[in-house]
Amino acid sequence: MYSNVFIDLAFLAAAIGIWLFLVFNVVLTFFAFFHGLSSEKERERIFDEPFPFPFVSILIPAHNEELVIERTIQAMLALKYPRERLEIIVVNDGSTDDTQAIVEEMATRHRQVRLVNIPEGEGGKGKSRTLNVGLEHAMGDVIAVYDADNRPEPESLSYLVANLLEESQLGAVLGKVRTINKDRGYLPPFINIEFISFQWLMQGGRYKLFNLATLPGTNYVIWRKVLDKAGRFDEEAIAEDAELSIRLYEMGYRIKFIPYAVTWEQEPEDIRTFIRQRTRWAQGMNYIIRKFLRIAFQMKNRRIMVDLFYLFSLYYIFFFALVMSDVIALLGVLGFVKLGLIGPFTFIWFLAAMLFFMQSLIAISLEGEESFKNIFLSGIMYLTYCQLWIIIVLRSIVLDVTRGRKRSQWDKTQRYRFRERQLDNI
Repeated sequence: MYSNVFIDLAFLAAAIGIWLFLVFNVVLTFFAFFHGLSSEKERERIFDEPFPFPFVSILIPAHNEELVIERTIQAMLALKYPRERLEIIVVNDGSTDDTQAIVEEMATRHRQVRLVNIPEGEGGKGKSRTLNVGLEHAMGDVIAVYDADNRPEPESLSYLVANLLEESQLGAVLGKVRTINKDRGYLPPFINIEFISFQWLMQGGRYKLFNLATLPGTNYVIWRKVLDKAGRFDEEAIAEDAELSIRLYEMGYRIKFIPYAVTWEQEPEDIRTFIRQRTRWAQGMNYIIRKFLRIAFQMKNRRIMVDLFYLFSLYYIFFFALVMSDVIALLGVLGFVKLGLIGPFTFIWFLAAMLFFMQSLIAISLEGEESFKNIFLSGIMYLTYCQLWIIIVLRSIVLDVTRGRKRSQWDKTQRYRFRERQLDNI
């Protein structure tokens, strides 16, 4: 059995890194709870006074979406927003299935629906490029972005727009994303809990504490003039939403998170699709870190500087701390190493796992989803589902190194056909 001071120091550094991250998440959980309370009061008063409805262009980037696109357009048509102040633009980027035919047929029945086809030879360059093409055809003062599998709740768009109109410094407003296939298979139930936790902590808690929020890939609105001023979407970025968020803050605009504007979307149901999707997201974060971290100290918005260092800590410092902790623990169990440090480390590890568990419980309670199933899954997430994050981040780093920093390409998440709840007002 091997033991030396370097193993002890590595273990101690890993423990400190993990605990600092967990303690920060505890703080975010605390503020997320109060953001939930204040948001509910805000939702009740938001329509107390009538507001002018600006013209909204909904952009839906689409690439081989025949399984979901019809229901998505139906959900957009069911939005409680004046029809004469709304257009739904589906940007078809080289689909080889029946996406184009389905949208064309719906456009003949609903004048709000428009199809934009990216010319042959100019497509296949990813979501950012597709959104920029859609902007060329959009007439709205406000741009709303939804993914092709989304089912926004009827009042979501009105909630988003009403908030956007309330404060002059708001450049964009985002809502919440929920998992529509959360009860299917073994993976979506975990993703459902992860999404709930992430959005309440990293969007709700962070917004309440630092007045910061990050645009997701869907269910948000942004002023057209602000988007044009920012230079539109970065076509080199995979995580175009997060990248745009940083530029908006640097321009002096704010982004608001409102948890009562909800959309439902599909999530991966098999491990291979999940890892591909999350690797793509991690590569997007790698791009943002490379692009902005080197100029962080030159930024006018110091809160963004802090946020960038948090992102760096999550994807690198916390990542390596977690890997180091797992490796040392595994080698210890196998009898290859022995810690020279003396302390209640088993209890500390157990306490860390319990802290993670309690954070998840608070988050799902904010959604009213504290069922036995979700409580059980929250209890085993740390040792099962969350460990996949190590594989994902490592894979994203390897792909960035081996394949280089290529322009964003379509690597669309697989869609599924299944029976959904009926939408109202169709």
